[in-house]
Amino acid sequence: MEPVSYPLYPEAVILSVLGGITVILGIPPFTWHLLQRNVAATSLVLWVILLNLTNFINPILWPRDNVPEWWKGQVLCDIEVRLFVGSTVALPGALACIMRKLARIMDTKNIVMAPSRAQRIREAVLEILWCFGFPILLMLIYYIVQPIRYFLWGISGCNAAFDNSWPSVVLVMMWSPIVSLVGSYYSGNIP
Repeated sequence: MEPVSYPLYPEAVILSVLGGITVILGIPPFTWHLLQRNVAATSLVLWVILLNLTNFINPILWPRDNVPEWWKGQVLCDIEVRLFVGSTVALPGALACIMRKLARIMDTKNIVMAPSRAQRIREAVLEILWCFGFPILLMLIYYIVQPIRYFLWGISGCNAAFDNSWPSVVLVMMWSPIVSLVGSYYSGNIP
């Protein structure tokens, strides 16, 4: 019996190359926003870099459909799945913080020329909670509705597995649209 040959998908090569390029291109804006202490923009770029890092790694590890020979991705996939679940609220949360900051800048009736140190600290704490605290909480809550550790697919690699029940919707899935609505409110909040 002849061994079965599994072709290398061009999508795997393209996705890995583009993922690597976007990770490299994301480093300068990340460092610039980090030096400027812009928490929301730093968070947004960091989450995009992390997700594109998975787009770089996964097609290298699983470029073909030879399922019996695949590495099962025990630790890597556990980390990637948590990052994906956290990013579902981290990305819209960072955008909501950016929109909130822009809405406050555009509000000429309540303009603050130089915010006090306490105001800057409050803003930074609020942005840290929205951009990192809420995603970490969602990563922890995901354990409750997780039916299996993860799915493993060709090219895309590790994928989150969600329980098909109402607690899954209430605890994990509904927060991304809600946070997106908050960001939409701030983006349309023009004085």
